[in-house]
Amino acid sequence: MLQQLDPSGSFEVGDWVRPYSRGIWRVARVLSGFNELRWSLNEPKRVSSQVLVFSNRLVNESWKRSFSREVSLADYVCHVSDDERLRIRAVLAENTRLAAEFHTFEVKSPCVDLIANFRCGCKSRKEPFATLCHRLLDADIQNGLTLEQVLERLADEGHGDCQRQIPAVASLQLVSVGHDVRDNEFVFHRYVARG
Repeated sequence: MLQQLDPSGSFEVGDWVRPYSRGIWRVARVLSGFNELRWSLNEPKRVSSQVLVFSNRLVNESWKRSFSREVSLADYVCHVSDDERLRIRAVLAENTRLAAEFHTFEVKSPCVDLIANFRCGCKSRKEPFATLCHRLLDADIQNGLTLEQVLERLADEGHGDCQRQIPAVASLQLVSVGHDVRDNEFVFHRYVARG
């Protein structure tokens, strides 16, 4: 069941919340002001109106240990009730082992990665798409590339608007580790190319 936007509309690290998934979660990070992903260099850059809430689950609906992590749109996150906040405090005070294990989980648990999928309809006559991506991206991807930089490199090789062509004969999956953002742009550190 979808939850309504929290009346306060704001979340801070450490807040206890109920996001889209069930259970009791604690906010680990709040991200806003990032640019929307754009799949063509011809599209204008737009700052997203969305707010992302990264959280770690302490317990499930039965109040049993259930560590997990997720990212949710703030529109589907609400603060826990005052009664739930008191119960959380009591559970953590009574079960110091649970409290310590959850702290360790939060410290060691990275933020959820952002996955961006790019489908390509152009078929290169010179080399397979995966080989092309290897040549264009391998030297710099570990230091991070924005989607714009990836699209520019593909455009320089004649694959500028290939995502609009059907059928898709190749794909590129980009991974932004922990939703890494620099200068309002998501930065990708890994990729998988097929085709």
